[in-house]
Amino acid sequence: MRFANARLADGRRHDIEVAGGRIAALLPASNEGDLDLDGALVLPPLVDGHIHLDKTLLGLPWLPNQATGGRVADRIEANAACARRAPSRNRKPAPTWCAR
Repeated sequence: MRFANARLADGRRHDIEVAGGRIAALLPASNEGDLDLDGALVLPPLVDGHIHLDKTLLGLPWLPNQATGGRVADRIEANAACARRAPSRNRKPAPTWCAR
């Protein structure tokens, strides 16, 4: 299948050839295709980009979510305070090293 006159995110126009459910080729823009997009914007698949503020995953022990308040800034401040109280990397931390 060929989509004609697709506008990419950088503004360029191309025809997009699709085969087997995947983009097979970007071709020069033309009026010859199975579907003329007439300059419609084509985007890659959008990803649900989000974060888990209760997961540090920075090589330190897991931290339970103990932040007060409901704002992202509250969670950031709680993690920063916890990091300031963290023991040296040379010592093994106690399981409750960040308990309040």
